[in-house]
Amino acid sequence: MHDFRITRGLARYPYIATPVTLTQTNSGMEQPDGTFPTATAGNTLFLTGHTTTIVDGSQHNTTITKSGTVNVSTYVPAGAPANMRSLYFDGSSDTLSATLPQTPGTADWTIEYWVYHNVTEAGNE
Repeated sequence: MHDFRITRGLARYPYIATPVTLTQTNSGMEQPDGTFPTATAGNTLFLTGHTTTIVDGSQHNTTITKSGTVNVSTYVPAGAPANMRSLYFDGSSDTLSATLPQTPGTADWTIEYWVYHNVTEAGNE
């Protein structure tokens, strides 16, 4: 362990992540003041890993190309809703690719995801 810190009475990072099933209008990210950042169907460019199939759930319906054995899984963070899903990559050249309908641009933008590693190897963290 390196650089470990516990702070009392201060949120050092601007959001508190809560496991939720992502949609076009929620992110599960709560600000310390109890409000949630605005997520709308219009500003969601791409959304996947949220249903029983690998599709883009945004209003753009972008085609996703699967390579290898990427599969939908029910493995999710503790406390997550029962309908939450994840994508499982077994580590043998699995990929997903898609072309976004537009680039995120130069204004503020966010990529949201969570990851669980079964194994980490030196150089692959």
